[in-house]
Amino acid sequence: MDEEAEAPRLSELRKIGEGREAEIFAWGEDSILRLMRDPGAAVWADLQAAAMTAAWEAGCPVPAPGPRVDVEGRPGLVMERADGPDMLTTIGRQPWRIVGLAGTLGAAHAALHEVAGPPSLRPLRELLRERIEMESALPARFRPIALRQLDPLPDGDRLLHGDYHPGNVLLASRGPVVIDWTNATRGASTADFARTSLTLRLGESPPGVSPVIRYGDRLGRGFFVAGYERSYRRRAAVDEPAVVPWMVVHAAARFAESIEGEYAALTRFLERHAAPDG
Repeated sequence: MDEEAEAPRLSELRKIGEGREAEIFAWGEDSILRLMRDPGAAVWADLQAAAMTAAWEAGCPVPAPGPRVDVEGRPGLVMERADGPDMLTTIGRQPWRIVGLAGTLGAAHAALHEVAGPPSLRPLRELLRERIEMESALPARFRPIALRQLDPLPDGDRLLHGDYHPGNVLLASRGPVVIDWTNATRGASTADFARTSLTLRLGESPPGVSPVIRYGDRLGRGFFVAGYERSYRRRAAVDEPAVVPWMVVHAAARFAESIEGEYAALTRFLERHAAPDG
């Protein structure tokens, strides 16, 4: 990952996609450049590269990582271009595939957790504590409860994606490909499983998706969550008593992601599962 690449000007690149944290540009015939929006996100780009390299070298379903590139002060990472729709879009277009796709989502996630997280990745518990302690949008009454839930949870050493959901899994010709490793950490695999379960239940669809996808997502959410969890549990060990505590911690920390459309659902979840006497 130390390979250097000559960077063009931003105006010379062709944008082919975007998300909350990054824009995607074509890079030659077979690669893309994932360019962070924040010029100060170089550390995150480096960690994303380390996580993807570890997953790729272990044979996991991720794009082949390329060099780190900065474009006009913005950090980016070149990687294999995995053509194919993301799973969220496919569910909206072909809702009859929801059961099979849920199984695919769980199987690919379990495969990632067979990989040890590189030592350069930040420990998940450290990141969650920081977000819970500093996030002003989190209702103050939940902060001490979430921190108490976090304290006894294990550290772990697994590679954690940190934002694993159907929008970050492409259905390429070679199979599922997991993208967007910006939030990668190392820690307990059950923590990553719990975050995905929480996201599937409460998560807001990314901006720009069609009303059809949003409507289909609401209708099929229960079937999809159950299928994902069943598939994952068949392939990976889950620390069952820790699932809800991890969900509580993630719900509190998720306020730091500034997805205001989720605040009400996250608050309701915490009211049910993070009672002061819980």
